[in-house]
Amino acid sequence: MAGGTETTAHSLLSCLYYLKKYPNTLQKLKEELHKEGFRKDVDYEKQYTVENIQNCSYLNCIVKETFRRDASVPDTFDYCSIEDTEICGVPIAKGIKVKLDLVSNLFADDQWLEPLEFVPERHDIESDFYKKSRNAGKIQNSYSRRIFSHGRRNCAGQSLANMEMKVIIAYLVTHMEFTFDKKDLETEGIGFGIASQFNPKITVTKL
Repeated sequence: MAGGTETTAHSLLSCLYYLKKYPNTLQKLKEELHKEGFRKDVDYEKQYTVENIQNCSYLNCIVKETFRRDASVPDTFDYCSIEDTEICGVPIAKGIKVKLDLVSNLFADDQWLEPLEFVPERHDIESDFYKKSRNAGKIQNSYSRRIFSHGRRNCAGQSLANMEMKVIIAYLVTHMEFTFDKKDLETEGIGFGIASQFNPKITVTKL
C-alpha cells in the first residue's frame, strides 16, 4: 500500500529538507508549536489531538507548501479509452492511454507568486505575502492544488496523509535535531518525489 505511507514518507523528507534550508521558517514553526503546547515534557496522548494540531495554522501552511513545492506523485495512473471519444474537443481513439498531470498548475505563473520559492505564508490569507500575491493578480482555481487529484478517483488517503504529516513534523521538530549536508541545502532543484534519484545525507539526533 502506497497511499498514506510511501508518499507521506517522501513528503516528510521534503518538509524536513525545506525547514533546514530556510531556518527562519523552522524558527517560526518552533515558536508556534511551543505556544500551542507542543513541548518535550507534555503528555503525548493528551497534547497530540486533532484539535490541538489543527490550531497550528503555520504548521498547516508548511504542509500545504511542501505538497505544492515537491509533490510526491507527479501524475495519475494510466487511463485507457475503451472506445473512440472526445474530451474538450480533443479526439481520443479507442485503446489510447492518457494520464492526468498533477504538477504543472502547482508552478503556474498566473496563479502563484514566485512559484519556485518555498513560502508557507502564501497559504495564510492574513500574511503580507498572500496580500502581495492577490494584488499581483495571482488567483488560484480548483485545479491549483490538485496533488490529490479530484472527484471520485481522488486520493483516498489524503486526510490521513495530511494529519500524519502534521503530527510527525510537530513531534520531530520538538524532539529531534536533524541536519542535512551543506552541499545538499545549497543545491537548487532537489526533489524527493517517488522515483527521485536523489539520496540525501541526513543526521537525526534526539534532543
